Amino acid sequence: MGKKCLKQIRQWWVNQRIRQQILFSLLLVAILGIGSLGGIAYRISRNTVERNFRLSHEATLKNSGKVLDMNLDPMIEVIRSFLNDAEFKKVLLSQTDNGERSFTMAEQRVLKGVAERLTKQESRVNYVAFIDLYGHYYLLSNINRGSYDFFQYYEEHDFLETEWSQTARDAGGREVFFGDRVLGGLWNEGCSLVKYLNNPVTNEPMGYIVVDLSLSFLERSFVTGNEGYETNGYMVIDRRNDCQLVYAPKELENPEKLVEAFRNRDSQKTYLFTSVVNETTGWELVNVI
Repeated sequence: MGKKCLKQIRQWWVNQRIRQQILFSLLLVAILGIGSLGGIAYRISRNTVERNFRLSHEATLKNSGKVLDMNLDPMIEVIRSFLNDAEFKKVLLSQTDNGERSFTMAEQRVLKGVAERLTKQESRVNYVAFIDLYGHYYLLSNINRGSYDFFQYYEEHDFLETEWSQTARDAGGREVFFGDRVLGGLWNEGCSLVKYLNNPVTNEPMGYIVVDLSLSFLERSFVTGNEGYETNGYMVIDRRNDCQLVYAPKELENPEKLVEAFRNRDSQKTYLFTSVVNETTGWELVNVI
């Protein structure tokens, strides 16, 4: 059937006068040219729109990152100030491997006073935990919830064998942010700041501080709303941990699906992503349409 049709077209073409053949050829070239130009124009227009979109939202995300830093910097400065507290350093450095998990009552009073310098200033802090190099620990709750499950958990688990403690040691005293709760036995949602504590005078390691944070500080960091796009949304993702979802607003639909698309952002064609890395946390602030 196809061969017969081609034969008929060829016969029809041969029967046309040269002038008609030229006119038909020019018409065919013009049609093909218009189609090609249209495709090129569409691609250029689409790329321009996407580039302008990304530039606009990149600026917005950078501003959100600055707000996030403003929320975290005072907290980080308070934590760093603990390293200049002589009594605090004495408690951590005077410990031995005595087989106990808890500090003495006198030591707990010192640690409580230190932790309250943070919790009284930062309502977004859920818990503060101190752990020395021998596995002694202290926990202060700032949300009026009991910590019984926490102490029960660490009767059977060792802080010093956890992956997060190794990550903090490798950071050498720099604050490390985790997109979920690293402390066991605590159940409300949150993320974590962990710092390996080194004596600022001798650089001698003393232990750890773990600060469990409410996700509300991330919610308050985004400085933009819908911006006229019905599908416009924001997320916080930890790409270092297989694009773990740290935060998404409640109104964002199918965040797990969006995270999967973000993992494959270079090959998927459904969503348009813009992201910037926040240097303080290492997390990516992400916009998606």
